[in-house]
Formats: sequence, C-alpha cells, structure tokens
Amino acid sequence: MSVATTQSAPLTEKAALADLVTWAEQRTAWQKDALRRLVTGEALDDQAIAELTELCLDPTRTHTPISQSHIVAETCAAEPISLVSIKNPTAINALASQQELSYRESGVHHLMHKQQKHRHEC
Repeated sequence: MSVATTQSAPLTEKAALADLVTWAEQRTAWQKDALRRLVTGEALDDQAIAELTELCLDPTRTHTPISQSHIVAETCAAEPISLVSIKNPTAINALASQQELSYRESGVHHLMHKQQKHRHEC
C-alpha cells in the first residue's frame, strides 16, 4: 500500500481505509469481498467462510467487493490520542521498573530520528 502522509495531513483511519480500497482493486474477488466484510464489521462465521470459499472457486459468482461506499466518515472530532509517557514499567526489556519515559507531542518517531542522527554525528 502507498499511504503518504505529510505534517499537514496526518494519517487517519479514513485515509488508511481509502488506501486499502485502492489497493484492493488489484485483488481477487474473494479478497475484495472479505475486505468489505472486515471493514464493515461483518462476522466471518462459517457461512461467510463458505461463501468466500465458493467465490474463490468461482470468481464470477455474485458478490459485493469493498468500495469507497464502505468507508464511513470518522465519527469523532476529538483530538487524536497520543502516547506521552510510560511510567513504572514491569519486565520490559531494558527499562528500569521505576523509570519514566516521556515523549514529545511530535511522537516517538521524531525522537528516534533525532537520536539516530545524533549517533551518526558522533
């Protein structure tokens, strides 16, 4: 998939799902139908698996592939959730149990990039 993000346009769930639809255009009929079922929250019960199996064996069968109409608008206008710190971790590799890791709003990736850049400069 090829979701491109910029600082002015962060990746959203809606954008990722729209990119999924574009990617799915090149998939087989059963994959398109399965993706639609997953995106719309339809249960993949025994009947759904049987229908997908039949579609796999005969791609000309009637089915409903995923489309942009299956992508719903985001339902929340609230601020995005951000990880700002990890406090008192237990049994997490090299983190001390009484340690606190704080992150900037710009995110972990930004901090990791700066740390890697600093290492290369040393």
